[in-house]
Amino acid sequence: MSYRPVRRPAHLPQRLTITLWDFSWYVRTGPGEPFEDLDRAFAEAVERGYNTVRICAMPGCSAVAWTRRLCASARWGAASASGSGGTT
Repeated sequence: MSYRPVRRPAHLPQRLTITLWDFSWYVRTGPGEPFEDLDRAFAEAVERGYNTVRICAMPGCSAVAWTRRLCASARWGAASASGSGGTT
């Protein structure tokens, strides 16, 4: 199999300058925090010369949180069934 370059779509800039927003874009949204106003945060990224924002949706942590809740629920259910009344 040989490499075939993919043409850049015409609507994209010649060069992409990418900023990565980690999970803080949705946990640092309170008053006075960096992402309180997303429109302003995007405008500031443009002012800094970025034309692309890569968003980290943190799917790994979401999956971990879901798994922990599921496991905690299973442990609670097992404890309740055995009569201990608590979690392990």
